[in-house]
Amino acid sequence: MDLGFFFDNLRILRDPIYRNDDTPPKNDDTTHQPNWDVLREFLEKTDFIYIADCKLCSLANLSHIHAHGGKFITVIPSSVSEHKTFLKNIISGKESIEWTDTYIGENQRDANEPNIFRVSEGEKSRDGYRIIWVHGSFKDKTQKRMRSKQIGKAKQELKKIQNGLNKRNLRSRSGIEKKINQVTKSVKELITIDLTEENIPVEKHSGKGRPLKNALPVECKQVVKFTLNWTLDNNELEKIERADGLYPLITNTDLEPIEVLKNYKNQAYLEKRFYNAKSILEVAPVFLKSPKRIEAIIFLYFIALMIIGLVERHLRATMKRQEIKALPIRPSKMKTKNPTWKSLSWFFRNIQLFIMRDGDLVKDSIVKGVTPLHRQIIGLLGVPETLYDGIKDGWWNFATDSQTI
Repeated sequence: MDLGFFFDNLRILRDPIYRNDDTPPKNDDTTHQPNWDVLREFLEKTDFIYIADCKLCSLANLSHIHAHGGKFITVIPSSVSEHKTFLKNIISGKESIEWTDTYIGENQRDANEPNIFRVSEGEKSRDGYRIIWVHGSFKDKTQKRMRSKQIGKAKQELKKIQNGLNKRNLRSRSGIEKKINQVTKSVKELITIDLTEENIPVEKHSGKGRPLKNALPVECKQVVKFTLNWTLDNNELEKIERADGLYPLITNTDLEPIEVLKNYKNQAYLEKRFYNAKSILEVAPVFLKSPKRIEAIIFLYFIALMIIGLVERHLRATMKRQEIKALPIRPSKMKTKNPTWKSLSWFFRNIQLFIMRDGDLVKDSIVKGVTPLHRQIIGLLGVPETLYDGIKDGWWNFATDSQTI
């Protein structure tokens, strides 16, 4: 658990979605400086590494941390000139990368295919900070797959346009080009469009109704007929694919490039706790105005997140010791190798306590829904298997002695 989570949530609760006042929301890029200042004051040191997403990468934020003796690692957004220029040079072939180290990471989507990272230190930024270029095999594969889907979808839509040419809203060049631009927006630099037009004379018989047998045709007007063809520019596709899987990190640390990457990858664990807080524990909305009350409730959520993390860690460690590869606790009895609090809470959702009362007197209580798999998981967590057998009304209250549940 990272203390940065605690302090960042104090910032989150200032937003009106979490409060019942009219305080305007703050963008993430304006909160990193006060967050870092609070961390520095709390830890009473500055040599910790502050890791965040691309919202941290602004001159004001990086300069503030660097000027006060702090260390940072973040990713450079694609809108920054160093990022755009380098990728442009890679695509055009003006630059190439000599990879200096390799790191094999975990592929959470496919355990059978490792995620291979390569790193190389590039030229420093215009502000004098180190730039570490990273290539991820999974990101590379994902971008190629996404682009292939986009190209396939664009071809299908172009085929529909081709079949509907010269009808309805596809009878003018402007209408056709507008539709083509819509369906090829994501891959327009990869597909060459050839839209040609031909003037065809259209003859019409004079008079109303069906023409007589010997009536002479009368030329009325010239009608424009459009023809559409397209080709995939494989040379341009090959160039663009040179940049697949690439992204730059920026840092002022003295770590080796591969260590910069490893430290940055740890951010994912903290982001998972953000998901738990927002979606599982439902931290929002919190209708509080007093900073002390906000701090108090977030501290309780912080403790809850620690418990969630410890439960997941203990369960996975026990599974490893007992050589249990996976548990079928996900929907449709799907197995999971790394049980999460979300999957556990979903699996235990149907356990119900039925209480029979006679006025205020509890006659009996029955627990329904506990299966052998539930008891196995309870055992793996180190909880007595008989816990659910003796559960009674008021079980949520704190125990006053060893006999109370």
